[in-house]
Amino acid sequence: MERRTRKTGGTENIARRDNPKQWQQKWEAFQKGYCTQRLIHQLNDWANRKHGEVNHYLTQMMSYHGCSSAYLHRFKFEETAECPSRYRAPDDAEHGSSHCSRYDEGRRELGNRLGTSPT
Repeated sequence: MERRTRKTGGTENIARRDNPKQWQQKWEAFQKGYCTQRLIHQLNDWANRKHGEVNHYLTQMMSYHGCSSAYLHRFKFEETAECPSRYRAPDDAEHGSSHCSRYDEGRRELGNRLGTSPT
């Protein structure tokens, strides 16, 4: 569904190659991608967007994977899943991107650039 590089050096858009309705049906039926599905409702719109690139950090945030305490705690790499800045709040992707005071300034700056709140 996302763009990928072919061996020839060009790119292809998988959503355009296959039937977008079939992709959407599979997407809606998929049980494990609930975090990402909350952010991407329509695959065709996402695949054909004219802005932004997908990178390692965006993928981690959208899938709730990565270096958050909550994720690392699941695998016993952290003693607690709590945010170090806020007692009892789970340090997960949603908390970090929407609520954590550690990122207030970044969210404010992004909101100023966008002209609207990013959360």
